Amino acid sequence: MIVKTSNFSDSSSESSSFLSPPSSILEFDVEMSYDELRRHVSRIRTNHSTGKDVEYPALSTDTMDEWVSKFEDDLEVRFVPRSQWANAAIIFLAGAGKLSIAMRRCRAVRFKLGIQDWPWEEFKADLYDTLVDLENEPSCLQKFQQEHPNIVTAAKVTAGTGLVIAGTSVLAPSLAVATLNGIGFTAGGVAGGSFAAAIQSVFYGGATTGLFSACQSIGATAAVASGSAITSSIGAVAIGTSILRFGNDKGDCNSKPGHDDTSTNIAPPPYQP
Repeated sequence: MIVKTSNFSDSSSESSSFLSPPSSILEFDVEMSYDELRRHVSRIRTNHSTGKDVEYPALSTDTMDEWVSKFEDDLEVRFVPRSQWANAAIIFLAGAGKLSIAMRRCRAVRFKLGIQDWPWEEFKADLYDTLVDLENEPSCLQKFQQEHPNIVTAAKVTAGTGLVIAGTSVLAPSLAVATLNGIGFTAGGVAGGSFAAAIQSVFYGGATTGLFSACQSIGATAAVASGSAITSSIGAVAIGTSILRFGNDKGDCNSKPGHDDTSTNIAPPPYQP
């Protein structure tokens, strides 16, 4: 027998109605009004003496048992009928983003199927399944990559090529200048006893021209890039090469999200009226 009532006792204070069950609850499953249920959940969720939220474990598949145990204890202390625990949980989770939306949709589907009641054990099973689905749901970037593999691959190729070209544009001139300096084309001219000096002595003598003169000019005026620029360029080439090499690797899309900081653990939100 279900007896609907908006207050446990008209003669008792609000605090006493929360802390001690009326005599009728010992005999009947007293179903609360929705507003009264929300008030009870509000007092479960928030410490009204301090105005701060009551600490609950972050809700995930790993912590669900702990969360459910605490929530059940709080519901029993408030004498919330077990038949309304599922609705109490829906209220409690208001504002929990995708989890709240998913559970409300699940309830709506049950209503469309003509299932008005949501037994607590069934609710817990549905909650767990929903958490599993959310934790395995790919991120927006992963979804885009799965839905538009050609665009993503093209973007990777473009990015990788750009990095390689940018790095090479710094490394190649520096390598050329360093090579010229090494064989004797220096800022002070042709170094005595060097390979460049030997070529000048055999082929040019005092009157140099053509390629030799060009090497002299470059060696005398060009400078090797700074150490930090060279290091950055090497890194750019390495990263760009890696992107080009693994640009078509879709293995990361099949990895299970939820082992990073993004969002597996769904912290309980503040109570939403």
